[in-house]
Amino acid sequence: MKKRKDLSGKGKAAALLLLFFALTLSSCANREAEELRLSGIELVEKGKYEEAVKKLDEALDKSHGRVSRLQFDILTYRAESEYMLGDLDAASHTLEILEKVDKKREVYQKLKERVNAKLLLRQASRSLDEGKLEEARSFLDQARAAGLSADRDLVFDEAVYLERSARWEEAYRAFTDYTNRWNGDKDAERELAFLKTRVEALSQNTLLTDQPLQRQ
Repeated sequence: MKKRKDLSGKGKAAALLLLFFALTLSSCANREAEELRLSGIELVEKGKYEEAVKKLDEALDKSHGRVSRLQFDILTYRAESEYMLGDLDAASHTLEILEKVDKKREVYQKLKERVNAKLLLRQASRSLDEGKLEEARSFLDQARAAGLSADRDLVFDEAVYLERSARWEEAYRAFTDYTNRWNGDKDAERELAFLKTRVEALSQNTLLTDQPLQRQ
């Protein structure tokens, strides 16, 4: 008669030892993932978004692809960092992943609305470059309605819209306000210098108000 294996002795001890090592390794991995996650969050709070994305990706690697609340949290912070970097396509992709595996939670929806609003600004900028002013105006209004009224890119594009519409004095005031709020923007400073000459010319010859915009 064939004897059964006895797990009450060495066999059982070996099985328990393997289980202990497996749990220990899993615990270490989770602990390391959590530490990397916290480092990533700290970088986000400091505005170091590129470094944050790298650190959060390391945290994802250490989580070994487990679908867990920790991983969802890491991905959320990565989407936030991608958004702040202006990498809207990457942020949209990360949010799509989150919605597929973790449903449409409010935190994802709010971030998605911010990303979509920024995409409207991207379309507005493209329309301005192509001289499609009515289309640009529509995108700008939609972005403003979506909550980006104080957004730097929107303030800049609003000023560009006024300039392209030959509303010289309004554009000059808009770019003056912009450069006062955000110093060191070379593009804005260049536009302001051009508009200053235009406004000065207007004060001497009112017929210039009917002249189209001519730029080099």
